[in-house]
This record gives sequence, C-alpha cells and structure tokens, in this order.
Amino acid sequence: MFLSPLIRHLHSTKKLSRKVNTQLKQNTVGRLFAVIMVAGKQRKITNEDIIVLDKPIEAQTGEKILLNKVLLVGGSDFTLIGRPLLKPNMVKVEATVIEKPLSHPIVMFWYRRRENFRFFKLRKINYTYLRINDIKLFELPA
Repeated sequence: MFLSPLIRHLHSTKKLSRKVNTQLKQNTVGRLFAVIMVAGKQRKITNEDIIVLDKPIEAQTGEKILLNKVLLVGGSDFTLIGRPLLKPNMVKVEATVIEKPLSHPIVMFWYRRRENFRFFKLRKINYTYLRINDIKLFELPA
C-alpha cells in the first residue's frame, strides 16, 4: 500500500512522540543535553554545566534566568530538533548567574614603522558565568 510522504512523516512523528512520552513518564530519558543560542553563539549544555559568556546580561548575580532559544534537546535514545527553535512549551532551560567579572587587561597596540605612529590601549571584557540548573522536557503533543 502506497502512503504519501506527508502521511508517513505524520505517522513517524506520532510514533516518536509516543516513545518519548513513555520514556518521560518512566524517567528513563537519561541525562538530557541541549543546544542553546545565547549571546550570539550556540552552546551544547547539560545539567550542572558552567558556561562563560563574553557579553554582559541584564540579570544580577544570583538571579535565575530562562534560556528560551533552544535549538535541540536530546536524551540517550532520541533527539528533538527545532526548525529553527523548539517551542517554549516543549522544553525549558533554567540557569543561574554566578558571577559577572571583568577579564584581564587585553593590550591593543598598533604601530607603523618609520612613521612615528604608535597606538596603545588597554581593554577589559565583561564576562558572565552561568550555571545550568535544569533542562526540563515536557510531554510532546501526540
């Protein structure tokens, strides 16, 4: 029997969502990982990871934040890929701002030989340290 590609895709999607939902109910998904987009870069994270951002964020130290731009999430047996992002009702990534230090001084020095031109400047970058508290995957619609 011939099935159109759309019907086959919908059938496989329902099958996958049922499989993932049963694993979620039985707590057998294993350690979840996710790829998020934060500060203009993609980062692969798991629970209890510490990531360093080279841009400041508006949250204060000790404050919990939600990272909404989740590109994909996976467990031991499955991976859910967003096109381009997963919906906020599917996955939630929670992080805590640990620290917001400045970097060591970065020296910027230019010169042009035989022209008596020298330029010297020191620069510091604002870093933000985040600890990933939890990656929660909710039940998928069947």
